[in-house]
Amino acid sequence: MSEPDPDTESELVALAATLRRVVTQVRTIAAPVDVLVDATERLAAVEALLDAHTAPGPYCQSSLTFAPGNMDTYNGSAGLPNDFFPYSPVLGARNPISPPMEMWMEDEVMHGRGTVGPTWCGPPYSVHGGGVAMLLDELLGSTLVALEMGAPTGTLKVIYRSFTPLDEELTMRAWLDRVEGRKRFVRGEIRHGDRLCAEAEGIFIQTDKMGIKPASER
Repeated sequence: MSEPDPDTESELVALAATLRRVVTQVRTIAAPVDVLVDATERLAAVEALLDAHTAPGPYCQSSLTFAPGNMDTYNGSAGLPNDFFPYSPVLGARNPISPPMEMWMEDEVMHGRGTVGPTWCGPPYSVHGGGVAMLLDELLGSTLVALEMGAPTGTLKVIYRSFTPLDEELTMRAWLDRVEGRKRFVRGEIRHGDRLCAEAEGIFIQTDKMGIKPASER
């Protein structure tokens, strides 16, 4: 199979949400051996059940698998990145490792909010620095997609101003700063309340081709 049946959307989201909770439990568990063994055996049975239904890839954030035609709709997400990137590791309701965060566009400024759990822990009580960078990369990139200027990341400069807390609501904001030829400069930030946690500038390079090939053709 290449794409899931549209009628399974609610089940896919429910499965991802359940697994997301299980991943958090595994990250935070302090259980006796017999519970760990039992849980491992049960999860192995789920793995075997799902294995026969795995799509071969290559994978994509906006769809289960990538095909050149997917890029025809890469832009124009009506300011709703969550709807456009269902498999995103940051936004995707179908992705069990996503928090997931919520993002929306208002007056050409991308806004976001959400909490990040202990699966993403770095310093004590705080989001891993790489996780902070991923949040910002998705925030900035989604800004361009909503503006119908989607482009892959060229460089991402992140400045960590203070720790980004786990399990606390974070707010995000990003905007297009300028365009220079094929380069799109985007700025953004993450805050906890009034406190600035991190800010970033990304340079995204417009390209006609993604250069993605199936594994069999590499």
